[in-house]
Amino acid sequence: MLMPLRLPWEGSLPITLASASAWRILPCTLALLAIHVLLLFWNTAIALAADSAIARKMPGDQSLQFGIMPSQSALTLMRAYAPLKSYLEHTLKREIIISTAPSFPEFLRRTSTNEYDFVLTSPHFAKLAEDQHGWIRLARAQGTQRGVFLVEKTSAHQKITDLDGKALAIRDNLALVTLLGEQDLPGKGSPSGRSNISFINSPSYTSAALSVIRGTADAALISEVAFNKLPAADKNHLRVLAHTKTAPNLMLMGNPRLGENDIVHLRETLLHFDNDQNNSAVFFHNTGFKGFDNITEQDMRFATPFVVILQQRLSQGQP
Repeated sequence: MLMPLRLPWEGSLPITLASASAWRILPCTLALLAIHVLLLFWNTAIALAADSAIARKMPGDQSLQFGIMPSQSALTLMRAYAPLKSYLEHTLKREIIISTAPSFPEFLRRTSTNEYDFVLTSPHFAKLAEDQHGWIRLARAQGTQRGVFLVEKTSAHQKITDLDGKALAIRDNLALVTLLGEQDLPGKGSPSGRSNISFINSPSYTSAALSVIRGTADAALISEVAFNKLPAADKNHLRVLAHTKTAPNLMLMGNPRLGENDIVHLRETLLHFDNDQNNSAVFFHNTGFKGFDNITEQDMRFATPFVVILQQRLSQGQP
């Protein structure tokens, strides 16, 4: 029979107690409850131990910041480098976060202030990072790069000297393609090295080429790779006036904070990108690259004179 019982500390709240036979079940219930609590503590201890082991194995943030020079729009870069990101994440077992910058000066600033763990950058940017901030060589895209001077297909301009006094669309005056092209422009021997050519900075190589088609520039100076990637409909409106001399291709540099082991692992991973046939095929199609090689002393010697010009322009705050 059930009997109501009021406990002193519970005021008027009724608690119903079971008969004597029901009390014999209570020790079993308490034992089961105790086992349940012990299991909860055990599982929690195991989880904490696992987390601690992971933290000891790879301390800190496990993601890697991959900075890419802003030669194209952010969306275009994200799409083009997605296969490389996928390969690196699968091989390194770490998240790769791709980012860029709104301008070349800002990209250089972010590189110098360690906002990236590794970067894809121009040879003279790579040499500057190595000399001033101790960044470490990882790899470079195979082959060479060069710039192309473009004019409208029916333009009367037939040689570089015809551009004297004209408007030339460029990506940026810090870009290696621009520095290569300046060596061939009329007025190279003048104090400014630019004669009276008007330079128009563009958000990307593609927009520089389109400015010729739209008639807002007389000519454009862009990378040959960017020209080759233009849609056929746009290329049909353009004519290559001249090429610049060639230079080493884009380089990958590692932040020294990664440490020797991570640097070596990342370098080897990049150099064996060909092993991932699916991702590498898409990536090479997107970028025009053919693979990755080691960066040589000759590559860096080529970049050295352009670093001098780069530093001058950065110190003068040239746009």
